[in-house]
Amino acid sequence: MHLSDFQNHCDMLWDIYSEGDMMRVVNFKNLNKATICSSKLSLRLTAKKGNFVQSFNNIHVGQNLIGIVKTVVDYGVFVEFPGGLLSLAVTKDITADPDINLHKYFKEGMTVSTHVCGINQKKRQFRVSLKLRKTDIDSDFQLTYFRNYFKDKNIIIDHLKSRKDCPWLFEDLHTGDLCHVTVTEVVKEGVHCTLESGTKGFIATHHRKGLTVKKDMTVAAVILDMDLLQGIVQLAASPVVVKQVMKMKKKPEEIPKNKKLKSLVLLVRKEFVIVLLKMKGKAKLAYLSPKM
Repeated sequence: MHLSDFQNHCDMLWDIYSEGDMMRVVNFKNLNKATICSSKLSLRLTAKKGNFVQSFNNIHVGQNLIGIVKTVVDYGVFVEFPGGLLSLAVTKDITADPDINLHKYFKEGMTVSTHVCGINQKKRQFRVSLKLRKTDIDSDFQLTYFRNYFKDKNIIIDHLKSRKDCPWLFEDLHTGDLCHVTVTEVVKEGVHCTLESGTKGFIATHHRKGLTVKKDMTVAAVILDMDLLQGIVQLAASPVVVKQVMKMKKKPEEIPKNKKLKSLVLLVRKEFVIVLLKMKGKAKLAYLSPKM
């Protein structure tokens, strides 16, 4: 869990590193006679900025701290911090929905941003909140954290390219690219298809709104993301989306900085959100960094 801030990358990175490799780490805690280190960028940046709290005496109400999900229970989430400090975020300090299934959204080892909302000096305990409106973090920190997702991903891709069972990685596929796919199967959840090269693809039902398809039919689509674990390309084939992206490809136009634009959410992941930025009848896919 300490190899990356992004849980879906941890297992894959575990297979990449070997004896003798150099890694940047920070001392997370001492356990018996062993030292537990972490390579999570969020913790390394926190240590660099001097906000690496390892003692209860340095905890105070109002602090924003980076922690790691230790355990998920029905009534809340236990979060571990450097030095082995442990805190509980009860359900009401996570969401307004008392019936939410916390196990669906939080996993052991997940990096979270927290806000200290209460301290009990006698019991030497403290409570934290995971509500986004309370856990604001520095925008530069967030951007660096987000960029590291792609850095991790590129390391994994380079490793997978050395294996004979991942030929699709050599196709140079990118989010926002246009392609043509052939339908192989239509199911309730969406459409299974193949790209011209034979690479497997999938179009979720909500990503083909306005398009009727059947087996062996060829349709235009836009690449949303590449699932490294399954080797499947996720696509959108809605005629409106494809048409707007195609217009932008034919007549490229710079997206102005600091300008408010309408956008359509296409894909939501724990690590990122992909949106369709709309501008004068044309559109371009972009990544949106979610809060930690």
